[in-house]
Formats: sequence, C-alpha cells, structure tokens
Amino acid sequence: MMDGTTRRGFFEQSQLAVTLLTGIIGIWLTVSQHSMARRQAEIKETQDSISTRLSTLEHDRETVESVSKYFDLLTGTDTTKAKMGAYAVYMLKREDPEMVVSLIMAADKPSLRNSVLADLANRDPDIRAQLVTIALPGSDTAASAPPESQNVEAASIAQNVLTRVTRQGWAYAGVFRNNRWTHGPMFQVGSRLPRVGEELEVAGVRLYLRDAAPDSLTYRHGAVQGVLDAGQLVRIEQVRANLKSGSHVWVRVAVVDSTGR
Repeated sequence: MMDGTTRRGFFEQSQLAVTLLTGIIGIWLTVSQHSMARRQAEIKETQDSISTRLSTLEHDRETVESVSKYFDLLTGTDTTKAKMGAYAVYMLKREDPEMVVSLIMAADKPSLRNSVLADLANRDPDIRAQLVTIALPGSDTAASAPPESQNVEAASIAQNVLTRVTRQGWAYAGVFRNNRWTHGPMFQVGSRLPRVGEELEVAGVRLYLRDAAPDSLTYRHGAVQGVLDAGQLVRIEQVRANLKSGSHVWVRVAVVDSTGR
C-alpha cells in the first residue's frame, strides 16, 4: 500500500499529466480549426473562380450570338447595310470599345473606317481612346514622339481615322535656350521660334498631338488625341515657352489640309 507521501506525489503527477494532455489537445484543436478555416476559404475561392469563369463564358456566348448577325451585315456587299450593322454593333457593345473597334476594323471596309468609325471616335471618347491605344503605343508616357507599333496595319488604319477627327491640339516643338534650339526644332522653322499665324511643316519626325500643353507646375502632359506625320502642314495658333530660363517649347496647332490651301 502507498503511504500519504507516495499518494500525494502520484496525484500531483497525474494532475500534471492531465494539464499537459489538456494543453496538447487544445493546441491540436486550435491548429485544426485554423487549418479547416483556411481550407474552407480556399474551397470558397475556387468556387468563386469557377463561377466567375462560367459567367464569363456565358457572357461571351451571348455576345457572340448577339453580334454575329450584325457582323454578317458588316462584311456584306451592301454599303448602307454595312454601316447600319456597324452602328448596331456599337449600340450593343458600347461598353466594350475594344470589341467595337476590332469588329469594325476586321470588316476591312474603307467606307466603315472613314465614316462610321471616324464618327464614333468624334462622339465617343472611349472609342477615340481605343484608337489611340492601337495607333500610338506608349501614348500615356511623356514622350513627344510615338514609337513604331508592332501591328503596323492596324496602327495605320487607326492613325488615319484619328487624323480625320483630330484637327487641333498641342505639340512639342523642342528646347529653345540662349536664342537657339538645343533640341529640335520639330517643325521647319529654322533657328527662331514659331510665330502665331504662320504655317509650318512637321520636320522629319512624328509628333503626338495632345489635348493640352503640360501643366506648368507638375509638367503633366495632356492626353494624346492623334499624331502629326513628318511633312504635315500646320498653322501655329499659340506658342508657349519660358524664355527667361530656357525651356521646352509647346505650340498649339491646327492641321492644314493641302486641298484647302
């Protein structure tokens, strides 16, 4: 038989074992709960992803069905019906300017590009912005001249449309310091500054045509609206330069049609 001391020691050891076991079980339960919660979150994320994909596929299917009948008009031989089809596609998918522009350009009809697409670009800023994206890659940067597009044919079509609807804007002329050009000029103006009212040709570069000159404080550039090709004739409407410190020169120009001179 155990005496009092032995029983007390056994009891204390039993209590310690129970305490340790309870702690271990508690830790295990906590880890299991966290693991289960994480797993449930992963399952829900997967379910949501699958649901989103299914919704996208359904939306794409409905889009194809709604647009396909009008695309037949776009590619048909009847010019009037083709224009009606182009406007119908725009009304159906105006929230997706990329699709609208792509479908109209895919029809490969000059009449649609020169009339419908130009009209839409003139009235809808989102359509114009999509054309700028195609025609002028990198136009969201502060560069004065656009790089060459990887899709030359699409860029050329978009640029032609933009040229039809963009008749005025601000263009970079270069840096004029100490009575001489240290960079540029971007126009055939010789060694002096451009003058308001005169007509000048763009030098051997292509220039962005923007909706505003850079902000005087932040030098944030205006949005690109189009492009001026080398040799394009423009009329100078305004000259902006800070000649005290020597500065970047910007000019507001209007495109001059060679047929209208």
